[in-house]
Amino acid sequence: MSGLTLSVVKRSPEDIPREALVHLNNAIIKGDSDYTLQDVLHEAEAGGGTLFSMETDRVVGAMYLQKYPDAIHIVLLGGEKIIAWKKQLVAFFKQTMREEGVRHVCVLGRRGWNGLFSELKPIGTLYIHEDDLT
Repeated sequence: MSGLTLSVVKRSPEDIPREALVHLNNAIIKGDSDYTLQDVLHEAEAGGGTLFSMETDRVVGAMYLQKYPDAIHIVLLGGEKIIAWKKQLVAFFKQTMREEGVRHVCVLGRRGWNGLFSELKPIGTLYIHEDDLT
């Protein structure tokens, strides 16, 4: 996105822009999440995580993060052409890790996340087998 700078803005559930809510809801749907948008807003309101909007001259994305003792967990991240903001997002996550005093970023997601975090070292793989017990 030539010429534009990405700003990641911490938001409360009351002041998050409507466009950011749309991006979060799309991330929920695309990621086949067990969350609903209302779950995320309620959890953030209760202090269980932090909402962010991603903005240039307009809202281009949103994310929901949780802090664990040694990691930042990216619960949801959605928006327009996220990979185009790779450098700015990785810088944001590294800065957030320093500020929070943690050493890891945790993501459970689709393989597409590899493109965003290709320069970071993966430390594990999660394998899941689901049986239909009905």
